[in-house]
Amino acid sequence: LNRASWIILTLLLIPAGAVMASQDAVPGDSMYSTKIVLEDALLLAMKPSNSATSDMEMKFTKRRLLEVEQVTDTPFVIKSLKDLNEQVTDATTSIGKVKNLDKQAEQVAEYIQTLQETQTSLGQQQVAAATQPNNPTNPAEQVVNNYYYESNSYVDEAAQAELQRQLELTQAEITAELERLRQVALENERLQQQQQDAFQAQPNAAEHRQNQENRDKDEDGSDD
Repeated sequence: LNRASWIILTLLLIPAGAVMASQDAVPGDSMYSTKIVLEDALLLAMKPSNSATSDMEMKFTKRRLLEVEQVTDTPFVIKSLKDLNEQVTDATTSIGKVKNLDKQAEQVAEYIQTLQETQTSLGQQQVAAATQPNNPTNPAEQVVNNYYYESNSYVDEAAQAELQRQLELTQAEITAELERLRQVALENERLQQQQQDAFQAQPNAAEHRQNQENRDKDEDGSDD
């Protein structure tokens, strides 16, 4: 079976209650894999429309960022950041495939704003991670969407370094995608100008043909 067939088969086997329960799942939750399968199914259903696919991909980017914020103080933050990395790239790629230039320009502007807000949020997390106390304190329970994770404010240096590294990688990926989006915007402007020039040239071409026909008629008349 190909990937599309596996997704459809899985959907048929997922109870309706589980579908609803998965919507608020985050990395580390038992229902998170169900949530991802459902997202893949949505993208598969929208695949014939590039603009609908890119709209959904942009929404998933916001969803991945929300998940990162929700699991910041859990062991699952590294995976969540990696998922965000991948989603950021997927959305930009989808936007680049949109054929409707007006729609594409709208999506580029919206996604640039989304990624800039994402960078701000991650920057705040970088500051928080850098100032995380290294002195052990009493363990505390934290709740993430009704799932309990045993956590301690103490974070060893290796884990802290890994979190900072992943945050930096994600920030770098977002910066690269912002540049890609700016290139898409420039190409979009070029194509729109090309279309406008072609449209404006059409009446002139018709007028030129009419003038030529008139001259040809005059010349025919003078020959008589």
